[in-house]
Amino acid sequence: MKSVPKPIKIKTKKKKLATFGSLLKEADRVFSIWIRTRDNYQCVICGSKERPQNGHLIKRGKRAVRFDEKNCACQCASHNYSHNNYPEPYTNWFLNKYGAKEYGSLVERAHNNGKPYKFTREELNQIIERYKL
Repeated sequence: MKSVPKPIKIKTKKKKLATFGSLLKEADRVFSIWIRTRDNYQCVICGSKERPQNGHLIKRGKRAVRFDEKNCACQCASHNYSHNNYPEPYTNWFLNKYGAKEYGSLVERAHNNGKPYKFTREELNQIIERYKL
């Protein structure tokens, strides 16, 4: 009797998943470009087009609102930097544009009942696809 040869196993490389950090960085990058484009690369506080940045009303560390379109607007570098110590101009702009009710809602979402918000890989991939220009 002849023996049947064993089938050859073809090794395939598994596609490596992007690291969580690289997904978060890419989501920040595409979202920042989207915000600045939406606002015509013009600071919402002073109208300057010098060194536009994506400014967050509520800091990025509050992940529940990190990619919230209302929480972000284009700011010149100096207004974005000074917002940490002098938040009134940006806060007043937000209140005039969206109102106190929306501000309260944004703050409530940011605090997420005291629980830290954690993104999933799927959420970050969706953000990247949604805001990619």
